[in-house]
Amino acid sequence: MVLSALEQVLERSLGGLGYRLADVEYISHTNTLRVFIEKSDEIKRAEADGITLTDCESASRQLQRVLEVEGFDYGRLEVSSPGLDRKLKNAVDFARFAGHEARVRLRHPINGRRNFTGVVRSVEGERVDFEFEGGRFAFDMTELERARLVPKL
Repeated sequence: MVLSALEQVLERSLGGLGYRLADVEYISHTNTLRVFIEKSDEIKRAEADGITLTDCESASRQLQRVLEVEGFDYGRLEVSSPGLDRKLKNAVDFARFAGHEARVRLRHPINGRRNFTGVVRSVEGERVDFEFEGGRFAFDMTELERARLVPKL
C-alpha cells in the first residue's frame, strides 16, 4: 500500500468532516489500516476537547466509502484519536507541543545516548531545541528516529 497517496486521500476526506489526519499505520500481516484523527481546531491549541466515539464512527463511515471508491485495499479499518502519548512526527507537531514532555529517540547517539526524555523548548524551521535532565541540545528533524509525548494524567 502506498502511504503518501493514501495520506492525501485521508487528509482530503477528513478535512471535509472537520478533522485532521494525525497519523496512519498499515499493518500488512493483518491487513489493518489504522487512522488517527484529531479535530481541526486542535491545530491551534495543544489542549483541546478530544476525539469522541461519535467522531470516530463518523470518520470511519466516510473513510470506508472513500477508500472503496479510491480503490485502496484493506481488510480492517480502525479509527481513533492519537492518544495522550501521541507521536510527534514533524516540526509542526513539536512546535504545537513546545513546553510539553516527550520521549525522543535519535538515529545517531549524542554523547553515547540515543534516547532522551525531556521538554520540547522551541522549534526553528526543522530544528528542535530539547531540554532533558542533565542538559540541553538541538537536533534536526532528519536526526529523529521517533518521538512521543509523555502522558500527564
